[in-house]
Amino acid sequence: GQGVADTLAEMLPGIGIPLEGMRVSLLGFGNVNGWGGQILQDMGAKIVAVMDHTGALRNDNGIDCKALYAHNMATGGIAGYNEADICSEEDFYRTPVDVFIPGALEQMIKEKQADWLDCKVMAEAANAPCDPSGDRRCQEKGIEVIPAILANAGGVTVSYFEWVQNKNAVTWSAEQVDRELNRHMVVASQRT
Repeated sequence: GQGVADTLAEMLPGIGIPLEGMRVSLLGFGNVNGWGGQILQDMGAKIVAVMDHTGALRNDNGIDCKALYAHNMATGGIAGYNEADICSEEDFYRTPVDVFIPGALEQMIKEKQADWLDCKVMAEAANAPCDPSGDRRCQEKGIEVIPAILANAGGVTVSYFEWVQNKNAVTWSAEQVDRELNRHMVVASQRT
């Protein structure tokens, strides 16, 4: 989630989307988007729609991702969270946002879901979130895609940091890990 946020913070200003007030929808609310949503919220983004295996929620005034994450951890899903309205799968995808972040299973976005999407940017926080028909439809619609190999690289990068620490018998602070992750993600985003 931190890597996704770092990538978006680096890339979005170049395409005219400020983080402050940016509207975001999250597909999946586990390890990646559960944390990514909280981090983006802290950066000034407004999370307006979330969908997981238990249902879909929408609140155009913003969903408090910290409270939703606590609810998710206590119940195993977002269903039953009372600070947002229940919506259908189609309404979730049709929610107008600046950035859509699929962070769930592979190939969930097929042509139908891609056709419903109302976003400027898709940041692939999951591996291959679109099937080939979904990829084609996103391209036809002009959706800017930040591919998984970049947007989803934070997890494997931090795993590499863990390996480095183990090989050198050292322990880094959380701040050092975040600082190093940010440096790697910013450089990779700039090169992209």
